[in-house]
Parts: sequence; C-alpha cells; structure tokens
Amino acid sequence: MALKTAGAFAAGLVTGWVARSCVNSTRGLMVNSVSLSSRFVKHFRRVIAEQREWVEDLVAEGRAHHESQVQPIASDDANSPDVAWTNGSNHGEPS
Repeated sequence: MALKTAGAFAAGLVTGWVARSCVNSTRGLMVNSVSLSSRFVKHFRRVIAEQREWVEDLVAEGRAHHESQVQPIASDDANSPDVAWTNGSNHGEPS
C-alpha cells in the first residue's frame, strides 16, 4: 500500500515537473489556453455561419420550387370564365 502511494506521488511529481518545464510559467499556460480557445471559437463561428448559409439557401430553393408550382395554377384560374352555379334542380350544372 505504501509503495502504491509512493509511486503515485513520484508520478505526480514527475508529471508536474515536465509540465512546468514545457510551459515555463503558469501565465504562459494561461496565455496558450486563451489563444487555443480563441482559435476554437473562431473556427466554431465559421462553421456555424456556413451551416446557416446552407440552411438559408435550402429554404430559398424550397420557396422558389413552391412558387414555381403554385404560379401556373393561379394563372389558370385567371383565364377561366366566370360561371354561376346554382344549388337548384340543375344538380350543380351551370345555369
């Protein structure tokens, strides 16, 4: 049990020593962390902007497709003659 504790202490000491020698100071570590997070945020915003543009293009294409299908129907209604329908004995035939 004491050997495990001593080994864990030694491993922690070595890891701390190596990390400290690589970073030079705590301030350097913090500066590198802020720089890395800033790079990540910039990349994340770019990806979100690309996805937003893709969705906007998809919606615009869907609207254009819908309008292209609806317009011919509306133009057919404009050219059809006005017919008066009665509910009398004609059984729905024009009067």
